[in-house]
Order: sequence, then C-alpha cells, then structure tokens
Amino acid sequence: MGEIIWLEGQSLSGKTHRLTQLYGQWWRGRETGKELDQPNLALVLTANGQTRRRLTRSLQREIDGRAPVTVKTPLGLMTEDVRLFWPLLLSQGITGKLFPTQLRSETEQWLAVEQWQAKYPGRDSALNPTQRSRLVRNLLDLGQLAGAAGWSDRQVLARLTAGELRITPGEISPEEAIAFWQHWRQWCLGRGFITYGLIFSCYGEYLLKNSQYQRYLRQSYDTIFADDVDDYPAIALDLFDQLRPHCSQAVFSFNPDGQVRLGLNADPNALAVIAQWGQEERLERPTGIAPQLSQQVLTLMADPRSPGPLPSQVQALQTFSRAQLLRQITDQIIAAVEAKEVKPQDIAIIAPGLDEIARYSFLEIFNKAGIDTIVLNEQRPLSSAPLIRSLLTLLALLYDLGEWARREQVAEMLVVLGERRSGGQTKLAIDPVRAGLLADTCYAINPEAPALMPIEQYPRWDRFGYQASQAYGALRQWLTEQKQVLAQEPLSPVTMLDRAIREQLPPEHQLSYGELASLRELMETLQHFGQVQGKLQGSVGDWGEDLIQIRSKLALFLQLLSQGTVTAQPRPDIPDWLPSPPAITLATIYQYRSLRSQHRWHFWLDAGDRLWEMGGASQLFGAPLLLRRREPKPWTQEEQQQWDQERFERIVRDLLARVTEKLVLCHSEISVRGTEQVGKLLNIIQRAENLSAFD
Repeated sequence: MGEIIWLEGQSLSGKTHRLTQLYGQWWRGRETGKELDQPNLALVLTANGQTRRRLTRSLQREIDGRAPVTVKTPLGLMTEDVRLFWPLLLSQGITGKLFPTQLRSETEQWLAVEQWQAKYPGRDSALNPTQRSRLVRNLLDLGQLAGAAGWSDRQVLARLTAGELRITPGEISPEEAIAFWQHWRQWCLGRGFITYGLIFSCYGEYLLKNSQYQRYLRQSYDTIFADDVDDYPAIALDLFDQLRPHCSQAVFSFNPDGQVRLGLNADPNALAVIAQWGQEERLERPTGIAPQLSQQVLTLMADPRSPGPLPSQVQALQTFSRAQLLRQITDQIIAAVEAKEVKPQDIAIIAPGLDEIARYSFLEIFNKAGIDTIVLNEQRPLSSAPLIRSLLTLLALLYDLGEWARREQVAEMLVVLGERRSGGQTKLAIDPVRAGLLADTCYAINPEAPALMPIEQYPRWDRFGYQASQAYGALRQWLTEQKQVLAQEPLSPVTMLDRAIREQLPPEHQLSYGELASLRELMETLQHFGQVQGKLQGSVGDWGEDLIQIRSKLALFLQLLSQGTVTAQPRPDIPDWLPSPPAITLATIYQYRSLRSQHRWHFWLDAGDRLWEMGGASQLFGAPLLLRRREPKPWTQEEQQQWDQERFERIVRDLLARVTEKLVLCHSEISVRGTEQVGKLLNIIQRAENLSAFD
C-alpha cells in the first residue's frame, strides 16, 4: 500500500488544482522511470460529466498533452465494466441475453408500471394512474439507493422494517417492495435490460465480489485520483478498498460544503472514512465576495437581531408581485450589460425551481435585448418543441396513423416545415392563417388513411398565393412519394425520420443549437424505443417485419409521448464551451452547484421562498434509511429538520463562494403560487441594501 492523500477544503479552495499537480508529479515520475510504454495505470474519477471534461483538460495541460488522459465518473466506470464483463454474468446464469440494452429512465418507468400491474393485479386499484406511477417510481428509487449503497436484499428489508417505512402511495410493505424489486431485476436481466439501479446492483453484488474482476482491477490500476468524492455513492468506497492494498498512490478530494447529490444516491459520510487511511491536507483559500460573509449570513438567519451590516456587495431587489420582480431583474441586467459594467457570461440567475413563466420571461426578454441565455440541464418534454411536434405529425401521416394527426397539428406542421431563416429573420412559406385554412379544407381526416388533398379542392385556392401553393404542393408530393416507397418496402420510422429531416429541413432552415439538440434527442429516443420493443417481442428487426407491426409500435410511441411517459430528455446536454460563450447562465440550485462554476454576479431568484431551504431538489424516497453509516431505525421529524438545515447551510456557503463581486437577492412578497414568501433568507433580504430598478 502506497501513499494516500486526502484533500479537504471548501468550495473553490484549490482541491482540484492540487490533485492536478499530484497527477503531474506521478506522471513525470513514471516518465523518469521509463514506464511510458506501459498502459495508463491511473484510475481518474470525478463527480459528473461536466467536471469530467474540465478535469480532463486540466490534466492534459499539466502533462503538456504528452499522453492521453481518461477521466470517468463512478457511474460511467461501473456501466462500462458491467458491459465489459457481461459475458461473465451470462456464464453465471444471471442474464439470458448476449448483449445488454440500457433502459432510459422514462422507458424504465413505463415497463416497471406494466410489471407492477402484472405481478400485483388489483393491489393498487384505489390509485389513479399518477399515484400508481409515483408508487412504482418510489419502488425503483429504493432499488437504486440499495444498489448504490451496496446493500443486499436481506439488508434492505431489515433496514426498511427497522425504519418502519411504508411505501406510499398505496401503503406497500417492505416485503412487497423487496419482492417487486427482485421480480423487476430478474425480469430485466433475463431480457438483457439494465438500468442505473441494476448497474449498481450488478457491480456491487456480482463484479466486485468476483475474483476475475478483482484481478482485472489490480492489473488495470495502480494509482487512484478521485475528485469530489463527497458526491460518490457508497459502493465507490468498496471499489477503493479493493484497490487500496495494491496502489502505489491514491489521492482523494472532499468538499464538506458540496454533497450536492446527498439523498440522490451519494453518501458523503461513507466516503469520509477514507480520510483515516492516510495523510490529510486541508486547503484554505477564501473565495467569494467577502471571506466572512458565509458565517455572517448564517448567524443572521439564526438570530435576526445580530449586529453588523452586510457588505455593500449584497443587495436586495424587492417587489410585490413576481411579474414585477422578473421585469426588474431583466431591466437591471440589460442596463448593466449595455453599460458594459458586466458581460453576460459573468452573470448567473439561480432559482430553487425554474417554472415555465420565469423561464419564458427571461429567454424572451433577453432575446429581444440581443442577449443570449444558457439554460443548464434543461429537461423539457420532447413534444414541447414545435419542430418536434411537426415531425411527429409527419410520421403519423406517413404511416397512416390519423389518430395522431389532428387538424391543428397538421396546420402547425405546414407552418414549421415551411420556415426559412436568413440574417436573423424568419420567412414563412405558409403563414398560420393559410395553414389553418388548408388544414380545414384540404386535410382528409381518416384514422386509417389520413391524406393531404389537392389544393384545388378549396374553391378559391388561388387566394392562397403562389408561395403557399408551391410549398403545400411540394410537401404533399413528398408524402405521396414516400408512401409509395413504404408500400414497396416497410422502412422503420427511424429511417423515415432521418429522410424527413434531410429533405424537409434544408440548410436554409438554419436550425438553432437547441433545435439540433432536440432533433438528436428525438432520433435517439426513437431508436431506443425500437430496440426495446424489438427485444421484448423478439422481432427480427427493431420495428418489425411489416407495416402493420411498425404502425402498432409507432402508435404506442406516440401514445406514450402524449401521456407524458416518454418526455424528458434523459441526458440533457450541458454546453461545454471554452472560452465561455457570451450568455447569461440560468439554472436551478442543484444544476448550478453540480456545474461547480463561478460568476461575478449572482441573482438569487425567489430568495424568500422556503424552497431554498430544500435545495431545489428533493431527495429520493427512503434515502436516509439506506445510508451506509446510519443505524437502522425510524427517520424522525427532528432528523429531517436537521438534515434540511445542514443542507441549507451547505447551499449558502457553497453559492457564496461562487460569486465574486455582487449578490442580488430577488424577492417578491407573493410567490408564483400566489402565497406569501417567508423563507429563512428573508432576514438577509431585509438587512441588505435595497436596489432600485432605476438606479
């Protein structure tokens, strides 16, 4: 066992920089020892995908780009190794399929609900579909938490029983929960499906305990560099414990004010035991607008009568209504940017939860002012984008699924597919009024054979104009030709969607970054759905062998979209530009803290809302009961209050370390829900210097 170094410090205290230096020293030591012909023996881990890319760049700079650097997340490592050692699971009879398919979260939810109803018919008859979906989600979350903690089914049952937990809604007993999780695990693995929860379960229960995999670990890694271990699952500790006796060096960094994913499968207290393994380095480098501000803010929240003014950099923007607040925030920012007081990329707007009203208001107002905005980790329904809705309507027309091509959807499709953009302006070949008339008069509604009829069917068709007539005729001709192709050869919706994108969205459409990301997500979601359906039904192709099978599966896909089951982007893209683009960052508390960034100006939206005390991200159901170092006992109200308070204090310290020049606490007396806001930050808002919208 070699040297083990534990780096501990608050946010932006230099932990990652120190870890990078130690990596460079290790690499140069190998270079001196003439060991560069050997494979890279360093296991380099970080908390999430964004920090992974950032750390990769830092390590590459440290060694002057003289060797490739591979950085992984804990989940990424486990997923990769479960796939790599899948034949081992196959040989042990754990799975029955040669190749695994990872289920997306929404597909997992849909299939799990079906399996719950099949295993326990009538058990939840008193629940409506939303409650049933919530119940199954809670059961899946318990399985994921158990896998991330490395608990066996017996241990989970003991903890849930000792914790007197009843899974709601539906009052499901711990025994029923474990029985369903075992059924779900067996059903998925038998068909070659894996989920996040099953990846944790397979890795901890089968791989880490397997001598062949343990030998692979020893041969692959002799050094560990793990950044931000406060956001790792407890099962990562078991991995480090396996490698520790055989490592020449190990470096870990820990942020006591981080713990962003606590309650969401991370277990910082379990990982904190690593500090006892070796040498500890405490890094103290005050950051933020004032070194003592964090303690002063926390003291004021605990005792509003505490003396001492807040620094002038902390200001408050207060209004009566939330609409006024949103307008004043945008006015302040636009004025500051136009006066060149601050650049857009130096501003972050942080909210406990970003509702559609605030999101739309910020994007629209800033866009009209010529200021770009980046919405971090935006997870919105695929069908919320007009372009996506139009392409789905086009698919419904191609495959004769008239139920999913209503008049208003056809009208929208005619408008969107006829758009052409040039020089920042949009030209419509078919405007909304003409599109509505065409859909009313020239669209033949038929559930089994919907069709666009000739434009001459409208008595005064000449009034549509040449441009609209040509655009409509071209789209109708394209649909006719593609239907003839489908009649000769049953092509999959993925193929037809690709063809529609290439031929109906030419370069003149000038798609935005967001639209391109949505198209990519739609294509990947459609491919994934086809793969899952192919595995479930044992089809030769993913979508079936004839048009009848293809139509049936596509209709199910469109139904799931309309019900909201297949909705959110499962892997929302976080732009990772270097240098940062000239755009304002708009994020929730959880998203911003996960980004681990820093800005000159912060605007804390709805600062008086009690949601700030909840961190803007709820914990998974039953999370405290499955923490590695907690005694198996009921979770009390006092413990929950302490949990919430500690999390709130971490949020305040973390965010204050990430603003360097100006903090604006934005508060409206009435929240978006129409209720009075009385959160713990209200004392700070009342003590801060009031910021006029017309300064």
